[in-house]
Amino acid sequence: MHGSSGTVPTEIAPDGNGGAVVVWEDTRSSATELDLYAQRIDSSGRTLWTDEGALVVSEIDDQKSAVAMVDGSGVLVAWVDDRPIGLDGPPSGSDVYAQRLDLENGEWGHPEPVLASVSDNPADQGGFVVVNWLPSGRDARPDREVSHYSVWRARDGLGRDGFARGALGGDTKDTSWVGLESIDPGFAGSALRPSAAEDYYWEFVGTQDARYATGYSMLVATRQDSVSVDTGVTRFQVVAHTADAFTFWESESMEGYSVDNLAPGAPLTLFAQRVDSDIVLSWSPSGEDEPDLREYLIYRSDTPGLDPESAFYLAGSVDSVFVDTGAPAGDLYYIVTGIDVHENEGAPSNEASVSGPSGLPPVDVPIRVGTAYPNPFSGSTTVSLRLAEAGRVTVELLDVHGRRVHAEEAWFAPGEHDLVVTPRRESGVPLAGGVYFLRIQTPTGTHTQKVAIYR
Repeated sequence: MHGSSGTVPTEIAPDGNGGAVVVWEDTRSSATELDLYAQRIDSSGRTLWTDEGALVVSEIDDQKSAVAMVDGSGVLVAWVDDRPIGLDGPPSGSDVYAQRLDLENGEWGHPEPVLASVSDNPADQGGFVVVNWLPSGRDARPDREVSHYSVWRARDGLGRDGFARGALGGDTKDTSWVGLESIDPGFAGSALRPSAAEDYYWEFVGTQDARYATGYSMLVATRQDSVSVDTGVTRFQVVAHTADAFTFWESESMEGYSVDNLAPGAPLTLFAQRVDSDIVLSWSPSGEDEPDLREYLIYRSDTPGLDPESAFYLAGSVDSVFVDTGAPAGDLYYIVTGIDVHENEGAPSNEASVSGPSGLPPVDVPIRVGTAYPNPFSGSTTVSLRLAEAGRVTVELLDVHGRRVHAEEAWFAPGEHDLVVTPRRESGVPLAGGVYFLRIQTPTGTHTQKVAIYR
């Protein structure tokens, strides 16, 4: 520490990291007047600020009897000050003044930006948060020192040592290990840098030009969304940069998480039909908010007014068909909902019902679909079909789990037709022997029957 032979520390404040900030009275600018300087020292005794110490205050007459306290990213210094009230006025006696120094560099005020919030971006499918921050104290008139900000996202995993040894893996293999001096306003691409913590490092997100604004905001992608089994909390940091590449100030970090706010829409036109002891369900996707659909949930009850409650849950299906094999013989009621990968369950479909085996009412539609013959069959089977109007006819085969294994469609004129079905997989390989459900959809109705293939 620089000073006269009478210079002594007047205050030592722990910095919270094993080191301390030392404040002392110094006569370097005048042999008869005291000024205040400070220095930060780490746990090994190394000085962390400029070699000469950071100037706290230098005014006319004495500044003395300092006290200091580290608070977050800064150190607050207060002192007794004997400066005159005005340029020509007499000394004021003793007043108390205070100054804040940045803990990282020992600079006055608040040169580092301050994170204000990290919050979920509303009304989206997840994957983004809004990062808001207050500007650096140097991002203001008349100083105008800050040229741009960079935003960083913490990334767990390798730590600094593993990275330095080239132990990168996965999607980090093409990422550069950079210093903050390399992040200019036009920087783009991938970059990583060390963090103070050993269990994560900082991943570059983007830059924003300084505009001397009262606040800044950036929409930032997260690496995962918050769900019940994992909160998905991510840490963020903002850095203020200047035209001097080696002068920058880092904010404290702040955590936040993203949430999928949109549940899948309700499945459409749920249809249920009893085929012997099985119930065949089919429905159409809603097409609304379904890009992250995980599966459909099927609920069943023996009374109407069914709600999607766990007590009525029957099974899940990744397809828009499901076969309730060995269903009870009485009247049954079904609804279907969609659930996405983030556990958002949507509204239920319409309620579909079937009566007991002996009480099926006739369906009054202007079509007739005959029984497949032969059945069982090996290569092909034929179904007689009568249409009252022209339209497209779709033929599907479902396995006993409700999975679609064969589909074809054609346009038919009104009248009588023989529909020949030769089931094959998309690869052209014939289906394996077993029991299947043959579903025929016409412009005015749907008919399902059980068929068997032997090999």
